[in-house]
Amino acid sequence: MRPIYVTLGAAGNTAWIPVNYLQGAFTVGFGVTLSSDASLTYSVQHTFDDTSDDALRGVTISRTTTTATVTDTNHGLNTGDSVMIFNSGSTALDGTFTITVTDANTYTYTCANSGAATGGTSTKVKSFRIFGHETVVLQTTRQDGNYSAPPRAVRLNISTYAAGKATLALLQGFGR
Repeated sequence: MRPIYVTLGAAGNTAWIPVNYLQGAFTVGFGVTLSSDASLTYSVQHTFDDTSDDALRGVTISRTTTTATVTDTNHGLNTGDSVMIFNSGSTALDGTFTITVTDANTYTYTCANSGAATGGTSTKVKSFRIFGHETVVLQTTRQDGNYSAPPRAVRLNISTYAAGKATLALLQGFGR
């Protein structure tokens, strides 16, 4: 696998970078570098959940002001996990969001206060239970690390931001 680079210059998350978790002799190395003007706190995160379109399932959404409420039966998520919403019929409801769990069947997220008040009939979701890397969590200087056990995807999260950029470089070794 060629190195993959993703850069983030604001609070939030990069897109998930899928990893070939089925590969023999699994190894993934990564490094996070910061621009010279960086004043931010970041973490490297991973998920064991399926990031492919096979993981899509149907949900219903309603919105009151900037809070979207998702009904997703037996979702199995925790507050702080992430969802990707697709085809809601409203760009205000679609996207990747960090959630707050209400109960075993519902959760909420903050969205734009515009667009439809409910999701369309073909609204789909992918969910991601999020875990922080064992050592590269809440960092303010450049760091490197690795995964010796296979997650399904990795991303960069900036939790506090004042200035600058962080770049995650990810390289997966080839199995034998």
